[in-house]
Amino acid sequence: MIAYDKNRLTHYFMRQQIKSFSSSGLWSAQEEGKWKEGLQPHYMPTPLFLRIGIFILTLLVLSFSMGFFGALFFEVLGDDDSIGILLALGGLASLLMAKKYAIESRNQFATGMDDAFIYTGLSLFCIGVLVHFQQDSDWSSANIALFLSICSGVVAYYFVDRLLTVFTVLGLAAYVFFTLTQLGSSFLAFIPFLIGGYAGLVLYGYKKIKDLPQGYCWASCLQWGNYTAMLLLYASLQYYLLMELHIQLALADGNTPGPLPFAYVFLAITFLLPLAYMVYGYRKKLPHWLYIGFLLEVISLICLHYYAAPWELYWSLIGGGVILIAIGYGVWRYFAQERNGFVVKEEEKTLNANIEMGANMEQMPERPSNTGFEFGGGHMGGGGSGGDF
Repeated sequence: MIAYDKNRLTHYFMRQQIKSFSSSGLWSAQEEGKWKEGLQPHYMPTPLFLRIGIFILTLLVLSFSMGFFGALFFEVLGDDDSIGILLALGGLASLLMAKKYAIESRNQFATGMDDAFIYTGLSLFCIGVLVHFQQDSDWSSANIALFLSICSGVVAYYFVDRLLTVFTVLGLAAYVFFTLTQLGSSFLAFIPFLIGGYAGLVLYGYKKIKDLPQGYCWASCLQWGNYTAMLLLYASLQYYLLMELHIQLALADGNTPGPLPFAYVFLAITFLLPLAYMVYGYRKKLPHWLYIGFLLEVISLICLHYYAAPWELYWSLIGGGVILIAIGYGVWRYFAQERNGFVVKEEEKTLNANIEMGANMEQMPERPSNTGFEFGGGHMGGGGSGGDF
């Protein structure tokens, strides 16, 4: 169950996918229009800057409203428990407004208005619960991370929100980290392996459920969670981050930092993991894996300079740039002919594309030819109006 109309949401994502096919030259404008005619009803896409403006405006209205009610009940609320309850109730009211007003009444999806209601409501609810219950019990950092990740996951599932999906993945990783740090110094060596294993489980789970028909509405959320897990897996085994974390934890305990355990293993993983991303992206024809792997490989080279290079950083950047240009030229020559679906030359546009649109496209009802409504004959202007106006 989700807050949005599942039929409208499915048609919205399918229209976005059709648009990408048309912009890539796979379909003509006539074919795009023919497919889109049957995808009714649907949510309307909102341009990014307009969405940001609506989000800020709605956030200002909510802030003024909360300030007004806070001023009304300020004298009544004498302790933190009451304030926490009021904040939690205000958060639930904001989430309810997102459901009843922005989504059901206004048919909003990713327009900025529903985003503002959702993020404000979740923030107020979490702050209110923490303020209320921390007076009676000492919540640890691990418990707070687990609570926030659960709340983010529930709201992300119900409102199909990508950003909250990212917070959920990171929140669970923070829970693992804080739990191990509280167990004692003997468990610190297992932090990178357990967090890396958790990220690997997220990647494996995405691979298993991404093609399920019932998960089509959450496809973009799952994809963002997958990208987050890729970055998290790299960060959990990255040599520079682990070295700095090792030093800070040793200094926090009043000890002198010693050598990093498994240092050479982490140094090798720092360079080999981005390469593995790029190889996997090439074999599976996943461009985003190539982009992320290339970016992380550049970051790995910068980290190597920090620990190993005796010269200035700009010489490393110049040398790295020359090497990358040479590699780029070699890749360009290698892919002059199509290899595994990749080619650098411009392909001839075709109007016929073998594209799978999923089970929903097969069940799409045909558009009725006659709705019983006749245009024209108006008396007050508009389409088909006569001269009586």
